[in-house]
Amino acid sequence: MDAAARQLLIKLLASWRDWPEKRTWYLAEHIPDVISTGPEAGRNIEERVNLGVLHKHLDPEEWEALGLLLVQTDKHDQGPIAEFRAKANRDRAQVLAEERKARAAENRRQRDAERERIARERAAEKKQLMDRLHVEIEQRFLGTADWLRHNDPDHLITEDEYQRVVVDHITKWCRTTLTMPNGKAFVPDAEQALAIATSGRHALVGARAGSGKTATMVARSVFLIRACGVDPSSILMLAFNAAAADEMRHRLETMLPQGGIPHVMTFHALAHRIVHPSENLLFDQSESMRALSRYVQDVRDELMRTPGKEELVRDVMLAYFRRDWSRILERGDNLSAADQLAYRRHLQDESIKGDFVKSYGEKVIANILFSNGIAGDGRGAESYYGYEHDVRWNGQNYKPDFSIYDQNKKRRIVIEYFGLQGDPDYDQLSQAKREFWADRDEVFLEYFASDVAKPDFEERMLADLRAVGAPLHPLSDEELWHRIKKRALDRFTVATTTIIGRARQRRWTGNDLRQTWSSLGMDDPDLDRFIDLGAQLLDAYAASLAADAKEDFSGLMWRAVDEVRAGTTSFGRGGRVDGELSTLEHIVVDEFQDFSLMFFELLDAILQTAPKCRVMAVGDDWQAINEFAGSSTAYFSSFEAKFQDAARLALTTNRRSAPAIVTLGNTVMQGRGAPARAARTEPGHLREFTLDTFDPSPIEAAAFGEHDREAPALLRLIQDHRAEGRNVAVLSRKRRGTWTGNLNEDPRTFSEFTAYGAYLQKILDIEEPEELRFSSTHGFKGQEADAVILVDVTQRNYPLIHPTWTLFQVFGDTIQTLTEAERRLFYVGVSRPHMHLDVVTTNLDPSEFWTEARGSNAFIQGDWESLPEVRVPGADGHVEIRVYNSLVEDFDKSKELLKQDRFRFRGGTAKYWWRLVPADAWDSEGLLRAPWAQHPGVRIEAWRDSQRDFEHRVPGGRQAWGPF
Repeated sequence: MDAAARQLLIKLLASWRDWPEKRTWYLAEHIPDVISTGPEAGRNIEERVNLGVLHKHLDPEEWEALGLLLVQTDKHDQGPIAEFRAKANRDRAQVLAEERKARAAENRRQRDAERERIARERAAEKKQLMDRLHVEIEQRFLGTADWLRHNDPDHLITEDEYQRVVVDHITKWCRTTLTMPNGKAFVPDAEQALAIATSGRHALVGARAGSGKTATMVARSVFLIRACGVDPSSILMLAFNAAAADEMRHRLETMLPQGGIPHVMTFHALAHRIVHPSENLLFDQSESMRALSRYVQDVRDELMRTPGKEELVRDVMLAYFRRDWSRILERGDNLSAADQLAYRRHLQDESIKGDFVKSYGEKVIANILFSNGIAGDGRGAESYYGYEHDVRWNGQNYKPDFSIYDQNKKRRIVIEYFGLQGDPDYDQLSQAKREFWADRDEVFLEYFASDVAKPDFEERMLADLRAVGAPLHPLSDEELWHRIKKRALDRFTVATTTIIGRARQRRWTGNDLRQTWSSLGMDDPDLDRFIDLGAQLLDAYAASLAADAKEDFSGLMWRAVDEVRAGTTSFGRGGRVDGELSTLEHIVVDEFQDFSLMFFELLDAILQTAPKCRVMAVGDDWQAINEFAGSSTAYFSSFEAKFQDAARLALTTNRRSAPAIVTLGNTVMQGRGAPARAARTEPGHLREFTLDTFDPSPIEAAAFGEHDREAPALLRLIQDHRAEGRNVAVLSRKRRGTWTGNLNEDPRTFSEFTAYGAYLQKILDIEEPEELRFSSTHGFKGQEADAVILVDVTQRNYPLIHPTWTLFQVFGDTIQTLTEAERRLFYVGVSRPHMHLDVVTTNLDPSEFWTEARGSNAFIQGDWESLPEVRVPGADGHVEIRVYNSLVEDFDKSKELLKQDRFRFRGGTAKYWWRLVPADAWDSEGLLRAPWAQHPGVRIEAWRDSQRDFEHRVPGGRQAWGPF
C-alpha cells in the first residue's frame, strides 16, 4: 500500500465523524457492503469520491482487507486523522458560511427589489395623493385635514410635509391677496402661516412681543372668508379693550372692502348685546372719568355714616399704618424661611405720612416723627421730615433715611436706621456715613433693629430729638386722623375696591369672602376686621347697584353667562339681532393671558350652544400683567385641559425690536417658555444710567433746584434721543405717586406720572404727542417707541409689592405669584423699544430683575457727562463761571476765597468751582481782579449756552499748563 493510499484511508476515517461511536457498525455492515458493491456503496458524494480514488490505489487483495486497513490506520494515525478531520470541519464550515452568505445576499436582493417595487408604487401613490392634496387645499381647504386622514391611512404624507404644503399655500395666498396698513403685502412666516391655517380644533397661539399677533388673527379671518367661503357672521373676534377691537375691525374693513366682516367686539360689548340691560353701566372710562370708582366711594361714604363705622375704619387704617405686616406670615407655615427673606426684601411698608419705606424699623421712626408734630409738608412754616432726600457724597447721590428740616427748609437733623447690623460690608458703610456727617453741621442720630424692638424706643428717640432741639408736640389719634383722613380713606377705598372687583369677578357675596378668608387660618384681628369691612362693602355695593338700577362689567358678564346657559343664542343692539351664537364656527380671543373665570364661563356657555365652534386663543404669557385685577395665567398654562382636542402653536419671531432688545427680554424671562427670535439685523443699543451718580450742571442746578436731579437727568436722556430724530417713551413703574419740579423756583407737585411728563414735555417745547410719551409701564403695554427710557429700575419698584397684598391672599395671591407678575411687567417695559433702551437705576439699590439680566447682555454703562446739558428756558440770560484750581500751590487758600465769593464746588468727572452771573452783569476784567484769580495755576472759563466764550489761565502752579 503506497503513501497515497494511506492518506486516502486517513481522509476516509476523518470524514466518518461518527466512527468512534459506530465503529462496530462500520466494520460489520458498511465496509463489507463497500467491498462487495464497490465505491458506489458510499453514502454521499464525498464518500463515494474518496472510496473511488482509494479503490484505484489498492490491489484486489488490499481492497478485500479494507476493514483491517482502516483499523490499523485508526490505531497508528490518530494525529493525522484528527488534523484531517479538523481541516475538513474548517473547510465544511467555510463552505456552509459561503452558502449562507450567498443565500442571505439573494434574500437581500429579493427584499431590496421588493422594497424598490413598493417604494415606486408608494412614490407614485404619494405623488398622486400629493397632487390631489393640492387640489383639496385649493378647493376645500377647511376639509383638507379630514380628507387627508381618510385618504392616507398609511401616512404616506408626513405631518411635516403636510405643514410645508399648507404653509406654502397660505404664504402664497397672503402675498398675492393681503395688503398691510403700510401698503406692503402681508407675507407671513411659517409660524404665522400655521396659525392662519389652523382649523377643525381649538388652538392656543403663544405670541411673543412684536410677533405680529394682530396681523395673524386678522389674516386668518380674512383667509377663512375669502379663501374658504366661511360666512363672516360665523366668526366672532373678542378683545378685552375697545382699542384692540377697533384696531382689528379697521384692518378687517381694509382687507374686506366689499363688506361682510366678522363680529368684532370686546367681551363686555358681547355681554351687553346678549343681556340688553336696562341699568346704567358703571365703569372707569379714564382718569378723569371714573364713574365706577366714584360710585364705590359713595357706597363707602354711606357705610361710614352708619354709627360706629367711621371709628372702625379709622382704627383699621391706623393699625395698617402702624403694624409690621411682614410678621403676620410668621405665624404658621405660610412661607418658608427663604421665602420670608424674599418677602421682606420685596415688601414695602407705608408710614402714617404716606412714605413707602423699606423696613418696619423705618416705619416706626417715620411714625414717631409724624405723630409728634414733625408733620409738615414742606410748603408751610411747620417743621417736617423728608424720607431719602438726596445729599451729594463722593460724586454720588446719597439718600439718608430721614432728614428733619426747620421752618426755613434747612436740613437740621439726619436719622439713619441701621437695620442690618452685623454684616461686615453694611457695618463698613455705616461707619463711613457716621464720618461723613461728623464733618457737617447737621445733627446725626442713628438707631438699630435692637433699639426699635425695645418697648421704650419711642421714649428714647423723643428724648434724643428734644436734646438736639427738635420742635415736638404729640398728636392725638383724633389729630392724626384729621391730618391723614383723606389719604387713609383713599387707601382704604383702593384696597376695598380691589376686593370688591376681584370678588365680583368670582361671583362672591360677602359671606363667600369671609368664609374663604377664614379657611386661610390667618387669625389676625386687624386683618379680620379689614376683610369684614370689605365683605360689608361688597354686599352694600351689590345692594346699591340693584337699588339704583346700575350694573358693572362683572355683573353684566355673569348675567350674560346665565342668559346663554338658559338658552339665549342671539345677540344684538338697538332692537336688531346682529348674530347667532348657535351658528358660530370660529371664535378668536385676543390677549388670552388676561383670561379669568367669568370670561371662561361665558366662552364655555357659547361652546355648549355651538358645539362645532372652535376657539383660537392668542396671547403672550410673558405679558400677563393683570392678575392684580383678577386675571389668571392658569387658563393659558392648562389650555388643553380646558379645551379638548387642542393644539398649541407659537409666534416667536419679533419683527419690532433689535436683537439686543429681544435677547434682553429672553434673559429676563429665561426658563419660563419659548424664547423669542429677532427678525431685524441691526444690533440695537442698551444703556444703563445710575441716577445716584448724576451731577447736574450749574445751569441745571440753578434752574431746577439743589435737590431735583431726576428732571434734568431725564431731560438729558430725552434730548439725546430727540437729537437723532427718535420718538421716545419714558416709562415709570408707578402710575401714581409723588413727582416734584422746581423750575426757576416755581415748585410743582404731581400725583400722576403723565402729569409730570407733560411738565417736562413743556420744558422741552415738544408739541407732537407721538414724539414724546410718558406712561406707566403697565399702561404702555401694546405700544412701542424708537427709544424707551425705563426709570426707577430699583429694588423698590421691580418688584413692587404693596403691604396690603396680605389681604389678597383670599384670592390666591402669594409672594411667588406677585413677584412673577412683577417680572412679567419688567419684561413688558424692556420689550417696548425698537432699537434703544435706557435703564435708569442706582448703584445702591438696582432691581434684581435688571441685575440678573444685564450680566448676560451687552450694554453700555451710560456716562451722564457725555449727554448735553438741558437747554433750560431762560438760561440764556446767565453766564456760568468755572474755576479750576487743582494745580494751585495754596489750594486751601484758593478754596476759601472761592467760597467767600459764593462759588460752589462740582464733583464728578470734571471737578471745578462754579457760579452763575447774569449775562448783563458779566465783566471779565472785573472777574480777573478777584484775589482767587491771581493764584498761579488757576484756570478760568466762562460758558454760555453750552459754549465756552472765555478762557484765562495764570501760568505756574504745581504743573505747567499744557496746550489746550
